[in-house]
Amino acid sequence: MGFLAPLFLAAAAAIAVPVIYHMIRRSTNEKKLFSSLMFLQESPPRLTRKSRLENILLLILRCLVLLLMAAAFARPFFRKEDSALAGNKDIQRVVILVDASASMRRGSLWTDAQQTAVTALKSLGPADEASLLTFGGTTHPVVTFEDWAKQSPGSRAVFTEQQLMAQKPTWESTRLGAVLTQAADLIDQSARKESGVVAGKRKIILVTDLQEGSHLEGLQGFQWPKGVEVEVKVVKSSSVSNAGIHPVVSRAENQLAAGQARFLIVNASGSKEEQFKVSWFNPQSNQKVGTPADVYVAPGQSRTIVLTAPPGASNSVSSARLEGDEEPFDNVAWSSSLEPTQVKVLYSGPIEGGEANQSLFFLQRALQSNLDPKVEVLARSAAQSVSTRDLEGAAITVLTGQSGDTAAVKTWLEAGHVGLLAASDAAAQSVLQALVGDQAKIAGESEPRDFYLLRDVDFQHPVLAPFADPRFSDFTKIHFWKYRRLELATNATTRVLMRFDSGDPALTELAVGKGRLYVLATTWKSADSQLALSSKFVPLLFSLLEQSGAVSTGPVAYKVGDPVILPRLRTGTAAALTVKSPSGATTPGEWAGTFRETTEPGMYTVLAGSTVAGRFAVNLDPSESRTSPLPVEELEKLGVPLKLQPVDPVSDQKKKIHLANTEVEARQKLWRWAIAGALLLVIAETILAARKTQLQTA
Repeated sequence: MGFLAPLFLAAAAAIAVPVIYHMIRRSTNEKKLFSSLMFLQESPPRLTRKSRLENILLLILRCLVLLLMAAAFARPFFRKEDSALAGNKDIQRVVILVDASASMRRGSLWTDAQQTAVTALKSLGPADEASLLTFGGTTHPVVTFEDWAKQSPGSRAVFTEQQLMAQKPTWESTRLGAVLTQAADLIDQSARKESGVVAGKRKIILVTDLQEGSHLEGLQGFQWPKGVEVEVKVVKSSSVSNAGIHPVVSRAENQLAAGQARFLIVNASGSKEEQFKVSWFNPQSNQKVGTPADVYVAPGQSRTIVLTAPPGASNSVSSARLEGDEEPFDNVAWSSSLEPTQVKVLYSGPIEGGEANQSLFFLQRALQSNLDPKVEVLARSAAQSVSTRDLEGAAITVLTGQSGDTAAVKTWLEAGHVGLLAASDAAAQSVLQALVGDQAKIAGESEPRDFYLLRDVDFQHPVLAPFADPRFSDFTKIHFWKYRRLELATNATTRVLMRFDSGDPALTELAVGKGRLYVLATTWKSADSQLALSSKFVPLLFSLLEQSGAVSTGPVAYKVGDPVILPRLRTGTAAALTVKSPSGATTPGEWAGTFRETTEPGMYTVLAGSTVAGRFAVNLDPSESRTSPLPVEELEKLGVPLKLQPVDPVSDQKKKIHLANTEVEARQKLWRWAIAGALLLVIAETILAARKTQLQTA
């Protein structure tokens, strides 16, 4: 049994009153007739230690009344298992998030974060459940709730600490907003997964440097689960200065002269440094190249500079280094190339005469650009045969139904290259048969009609994948006046990428040896379609160039964690494709696949066997250079339920037990029975005392 207000039990000491009352002998009330007492002195009865208790039953009744009243005010209740063990039943579920982004490489931040997380682990009770995750751009589970449950209660904290100490900071950016929402969903699901009812306390312990570049936009509009709180533990660096260098990743950068590149210098708002030097850097020899350029960047500001490499050094340097900064983790920027990419496109078809040469005219205009890559269109008339020399260095060959001899083109395609055939008329059948044999044939012209539209666009194919975004996926505004009906063999290695609304193939991929031939059943001449005047024409041509491996429509330099689409590289070999990271590790890749292991900054090399098939640069996110501390209140403004006041675990446990006991006492209400019993005893005592008085009077 327990008491909700045990201090009222002190009133039980009042039982001493009836005991003393019964022990004191009072003067008798009996009177006897006697002669005058005027000559005698008054002498009251003397009390002695030999006074005896009388009327024991009355004494007991009176004491019980006082005891029951004291117990009633103390609010007694019978303890139950769920009340007595309320502290153990209220299991605490905790997700510990440890920041492992690139900014945690500064000074002793990572070590401090590990120690802070270990302290949080040791404060957990034996019945608590915990999960440990590190994060950068996304979360990385270190110890899950299942891993925690598999360990004995005494070894859980030690096991988790060992796993944490084996971790290292990554090169990822800090996507704190997205990570917090992921952790909130994780802890909410773990609390509901067994019974479907949320029980126990749920808390996220966030250990981070909370820098300005933490990307909090993921928190906007997020509905936090009820009962989840976030406790932020900020680790601070001893140094407040930091500056970083990053490449400007616009593809228009190659408008600059050869050997030049543009870089962005970012200086943190709390930095004490303003003067820096930037120079080209050769990672192979670990030496600077050329004379460093002086750069002034005020704290909290950024500046773009154009860096020129010394003559003859453009092929040996691939990075720029920032000097004069205390924190070196973001002082190197990588550039894929210092010179514009030169791409050659071979065209075979009509090159003279108004309407006839519109295919060449629109092709040249679509590929004419000052941006990277620099595309050169080499034209060969229908009367000329395409030679092997013409095909040397060509990224893609564009053919029409009026092309010359294509024997060399077929050999070139079979070696693993890409070609495009725009069927200008039914005579294109001879070119198609020469290249693919019986896989496909042109069966005639389309039926007369106002116009045709496109449907069944295969956005899963790499050529049309750039149009998969809903903003660019509408092909219904392109009108086609006529086309050539293409019939495909049942056993042909084909893939129809889009169809006309009549059901006939519009764009088809055919296998030619190791290469691919894309057959367009119409042309972009004004007599055939509006394709050349649409917004889809130029991206479609560059997408074909990308499939040839000559260019990449992606950024010049990727950020850590970005997926990289590996083009169908023109190697002329079926060797396995691998990607070599800056640290020397190799990862298997896929032709025209997506490479996702961009885990560190530097230059990645794509290998087809032992042949270098391409390179791409990966850089640090510029936001990681913004290392000035961010106020914790910024999280609260975005709706994060922060734990602002530290709570004493002991007092918190006592409070929980008291609330549980109050609930049990309110259900039992034993005080009513105590008062009822006291009233019954008072009635009994009154009756008994009256009878005693009557007997004495008689």
